[in-house]
Amino acid sequence: MASNPKKTYTHLQCYHVLSPLPKWLSYCEQLKQKKSKLLSDSKKLDLPSDVSVPQSEAASDATTTNAREPIRPIGNKKAKDARAEELKDTKWKQDLVKVQRDLANQSQAQIAILAEQKEAVISMAEEAVMMVDPTTIPEARRPFFEWKQNKTMDKMRKEQQKEKEEEEKKTKEEEEKKKKEEEEKKKRGEAKKEGKTNKQVNQKQKPKKTIAQVKIAAAKTRAVQSRSKQKEIKIQTNSSDESNKEDSEGEGETEPEEEVEGETEESEDEE
Repeated sequence: MASNPKKTYTHLQCYHVLSPLPKWLSYCEQLKQKKSKLLSDSKKLDLPSDVSVPQSEAASDATTTNAREPIRPIGNKKAKDARAEELKDTKWKQDLVKVQRDLANQSQAQIAILAEQKEAVISMAEEAVMMVDPTTIPEARRPFFEWKQNKTMDKMRKEQQKEKEEEEKKTKEEEEKKKKEEEEKKKRGEAKKEGKTNKQVNQKQKPKKTIAQVKIAAAKTRAVQSRSKQKEIKIQTNSSDESNKEDSEGEGETEPEEEVEGETEESEDEE
């Protein structure tokens, strides 16, 4: 608010809370002192009245100087100061809100305590009234005690009826919940049974194969089996041919060795 004096103050409740506090009063006095100091300093800096300058010339000089001087932006220091003031203002508001919350919580706790104390006092008074025997009281006070006792009895009956209604309501809610759960379980079981029956029906509804279809399937299986047998026979024949070739090659290689042995024997006889 100090940075923007023209702005209207929106937190009137905060002002009403803080206005009687001594800290707030001292803060206001400090602001007044600062303003008075600034006014005194400005008066000292004013020119004396002896210096006479024509008003037209002074006005023209002022206009020329104002026209020549460019608008200077706010410096870093001023911006930092403004930011610090804003932070202080926000912190002060937050602290005030916290204090108000604490006070509200304390007031609620006090209200609850007072209500409990009130109920305790009323119950004690009712017990004292009910303990009185109207026959032992003078006739002048007897109607009051009788009326008070009847009133307490009516109150007790109403409270008992209210408790019964609440219990019945709770039991009804529990029964409704149980019924809903049982219905959901039944629905789930029925859905499972329906799924099983649908599967069985689908299996039963499959068309049976005719005799011709059975014969065709048997012929196909036989053809497949014959083909597999033919492949096995071919593989066996190929393997036997390869083994025969290997044997023939081995015999051809052994014959020249025998010839070499005969030549060696003839050379020995000649010697």
